[in-house]
Amino acid sequence: MILRLSKDPEDADGLCHFWFFASTKEYSATVDFFAYADEFVHFGEQLAEYSGRAGHEPHFEYGSKAESSYSWLHVQAYPTDMLGHSAIAVSTMRNGARAARASAEFSGKLEVAAVNKLGKQLAAWAASDAREFEFEAYGC
Repeated sequence: MILRLSKDPEDADGLCHFWFFASTKEYSATVDFFAYADEFVHFGEQLAEYSGRAGHEPHFEYGSKAESSYSWLHVQAYPTDMLGHSAIAVSTMRNGARAARASAEFSGKLEVAAVNKLGKQLAAWAASDAREFEFEAYGC
């Protein structure tokens, strides 16, 4: 799975324009949205502490599926079995005119250690001035 984020500089209120891209060997999706960088710090910290146990499914969500919303992004770590295997689920939606609408939903399997590594790197990136973030890991 490949996850990429890029952020434009913050506005006066600290809001950033983000571009999110995710792909597995079979599927990919991209969506843009506005959020605060510290929300990714929090999500990264949750992923860094992810245990892979049932009931522990950290997630990041921004936007809404409502037609009045421009876009929606939902990213969630979850266990896939009782052996400690996990995955990252990605759901995106872009609303608008019929020709511009798009949505995607897929998962990429990752070891718990890879999810933890993703979390640490994501939190560090979100707290920094770096504009680009990329994480790549495959399989269980």
